[in-house]
Amino acid sequence: YLIRKRNKWLKSAARVVTVSPWHKQQLEPTLGAERTLCLYNGFDSALFIPKPIATEQFHIVYTGRIMSLGMRDPSLLFEALSAPELQEPVKNGQVVDWYTDEHSKALLATMLRNYPERVRNAQKMHQTVPFRQVPEILNRASVILLLGNKEQPQGPHGIVSTKLFEALAMEKPILYVRSDEAVAASLLQRAGTGLAAVNSAEVIHFLRTKFACWQKNSYNCTAKAKETFVRSFRRDAVAEQYRLLLEGVMEQKDTKQRNG
Repeated sequence: YLIRKRNKWLKSAARVVTVSPWHKQQLEPTLGAERTLCLYNGFDSALFIPKPIATEQFHIVYTGRIMSLGMRDPSLLFEALSAPELQEPVKNGQVVDWYTDEHSKALLATMLRNYPERVRNAQKMHQTVPFRQVPEILNRASVILLLGNKEQPQGPHGIVSTKLFEALAMEKPILYVRSDEAVAASLLQRAGTGLAAVNSAEVIHFLRTKFACWQKNSYNCTAKAKETFVRSFRRDAVAEQYRLLLEGVMEQKDTKQRNG
């Protein structure tokens, strides 16, 4: 019943806006390409401002919840941290900072039982923080960690977390594990500022490189994204696209009324 009602209203809409190109592709055969638009959630440029901050330790930082390991799977990170190639950053103390809720911490604790003690000791759990404090935490990160998983034929598709755009805004190396091998990975690749990993060997190489960068510069490692591409995800830029969309719809409506 709900799907029928939804389809009825979709067909009568002047325009339909999605937040993922996958959903746009699903709607186009029915609605037409000219009536469907993809406008990403983007990031608040007044909050997410990159500021280089010196840190005494190499930090991989995650902010957010883990609803299920099927959707967000950090196992490639734990496998990489278990490898001999990453003994140096791991032996220096707590490397991964988790700003997350109690449910997520319980999932992580269960997973970490399967990894060496040095990997368990490299994790530091924090309380979740108010949204406005997230930029400050990300500014102190050497690597921003994003979690995902490979899209499956019968699973969800087209998921693009707002956290991806917020991470892009901070001009930091981004480690996305495991890659969805879809929309999010494509956006990260186009930005040129991170890795959407499909195996632990990629994670090992990426983290070794970023750790060496941090050691050389004595402050958190930075990564310059493709500025024009990232700027298009600013909320004010997205709002401008909405303005143009609404003006176009109203103009089209006025034209139809005049032509009677």
